[in-house]
Amino acid sequence: MSARRSAWFAALATILMAGCLGIGPCSETEAFAFNAIRHYGDAELVPEPHPSGACGAGLVSGDDPDAVIEHYRSELERVGFVVTPPESAPIVDGAGAVVGRTLTLWATTETATASVNAEILDGQGDTTFVILTNETD
Repeated sequence: MSARRSAWFAALATILMAGCLGIGPCSETEAFAFNAIRHYGDAELVPEPHPSGACGAGLVSGDDPDAVIEHYRSELERVGFVVTPPESAPIVDGAGAVVGRTLTLWATTETATASVNAEILDGQGDTTFVILTNETD
C-alpha cells in the first residue's frame, strides 16, 4: 500500500473513531444537518465527532463517484443547503504522475456547512467518501 493511501486510511480511521477517543459529541445542529439528508444507497450512517470540530461519517462505495456526489448534491439542496459545483483536482504521486483525483462538494446554510469528499485512485474499485457537517458561528 502506498504511503499516500496509508495516510488516507489513517485519516479516515481517525474520523470514524473520533467518538471513541472522547473528542466530544456532535452538536445538535451538526447531527440534525447530517441526519436530514438521505445517505447514498441504503447506508445507515451514524455521525461521529471529527477532530476538526465537525461531525460526520465515512461511506465506501464501488459505484461511480460522480453519481454518489450527485446524490449528495441533490440531497443537500433538498434540505435547504446552498451547494457549490463539485471541485475536482488531480492526485499526483512523487514522480509527478497523475494517479487519481479528489472530488469535493461544499454546501452551506445559515447555521451549518457540509462537505462530501472523495479520493478516487486509478485502478481501485471502491471509493471512500467522507461526509461532514459543521455548525457555523
